[in-house]
Amino acid sequence: MIDTPRTTRHFIWALAWTTATLAASQAWGQTISAVNSSRPVRVLVGFAAGGALDLTARIIANKWADNNNGQPMIVENRPGASSNMAAEVVVKAAADGQTLYMGSYVNAVSPSMFLKLSYDPVKDLTPIVRVVTTASVLLVNASSPVRSLQDLVALANSKQGQLSYSSAGNGSASHLAGELLASRANVKMLHVPYKGSPQAIMDVVGGQVDLTFAVMSGALPQIQSGKLRALAVTSLERSRLLPDVPTVAESGYPGFQQLQWYGLFGPAGIPSSTVERFNREVIQIIKIPDVAKQLAAQGLDVAPSSPNELAELLKSEIAMYAKIVRDAGIKPE
Repeated sequence: MIDTPRTTRHFIWALAWTTATLAASQAWGQTISAVNSSRPVRVLVGFAAGGALDLTARIIANKWADNNNGQPMIVENRPGASSNMAAEVVVKAAADGQTLYMGSYVNAVSPSMFLKLSYDPVKDLTPIVRVVTTASVLLVNASSPVRSLQDLVALANSKQGQLSYSSAGNGSASHLAGELLASRANVKMLHVPYKGSPQAIMDVVGGQVDLTFAVMSGALPQIQSGKLRALAVTSLERSRLLPDVPTVAESGYPGFQQLQWYGLFGPAGIPSSTVERFNREVIQIIKIPDVAKQLAAQGLDVAPSSPNELAELLKSEIAMYAKIVRDAGIKPE
């Protein structure tokens, strides 16, 4: 005689197991499909084409298809609002790994510089991998009598509030580097903001302003042509591109460091498997010798990280820049 209740229980258990197995297989299949998708990956860059951030994204994109079964990676420039317009597009995108964002230190500055930021960089973006870092270099006109950082500080002390320094705009790395130096050296300088680093650099060349901080890629041509003199770099170690130029730290301000970094982010909610895949693949790309060489030629140092390391960097720099902005009395926009 058949035990109906027991048989029914076995049937129900078998049906549940089969259903769960099929669901898991389907989910795994969807993950594999997404990872190997032939649909292009869009990488949004919040600045115009031609800058170091844009160049970094394009160098990676050019190698992506070779390492990922021909999957295209397309760089899309969406300049505006200190890259926040591009970030907003990514924040609102589907969390499927098809729309990513090449972010930077700017995303750590924005919470302090914008009163009505429409997204939270920590909560609304998923860190994937830091790609590169680059130092800034302190510059004066080649005809200036200032030949060292010590000379500059002494002159600034004798002319409190009169020495002018240009920047790429309010809240830019060059602006905050100037304020950080002024704070550490206990001097006052006159900030002259521009709408980008090229003009900020050229007005030091032309003698309209006394000094500026600039990223390596923008500064090297003017240094090499003899139009500008490099006084110090903002990394803790000397730059391989300017080995004779001391760091700010070794010029009397121990611990002084300000690095710009570029990293890949996605919208919140991207599956961890997708994050891990992009992290792994991008790190492989930037370690290719000719890729690293292209980046190094622009003063960019390959600096891969885990997703968690990039998340912690973003959080720590949000706090650091908030203090600089607050201490300098910079007014958010």
